[in-house]
Amino acid sequence: MACGTAVVVSPMDGIADIVATAEAGRILADVTPSGLALVIRELLAPPPSRAATRLYAEQFDWQSTTDGQLRCSTNLGTALESPARSHARSLMPQDTLVDLAITGDAVRPGALAYR
Repeated sequence: MACGTAVVVSPMDGIADIVATAEAGRILADVTPSGLALVIRELLAPPPSRAATRLYAEQFDWQSTTDGQLRCSTNLGTALESPARSHARSLMPQDTLVDLAITGDAVRPGALAYR
């Protein structure tokens, strides 16, 4: 997409999420040779403009990707400190892995702990 070429992707988590507009490409619904041929014909008749595909791809730069990862880590850290988590920990067997603390920038050394 960064080169202005729309893509055809299989419906996999994460990959299919990136192809969210016609300018980005198509998600293969029927994962067969005939399904692939159909989607390629649709994509090429007429294809999206290279400029539109390139513009769509520009939202996936390193800074926005890093910002998204930091937000995800922060949200996870907040969820790990919730009262529901404390209650769930009290119900786990003694040898269960119970703590994985993630900060906004790294996994803290020793974050994995057994009770």
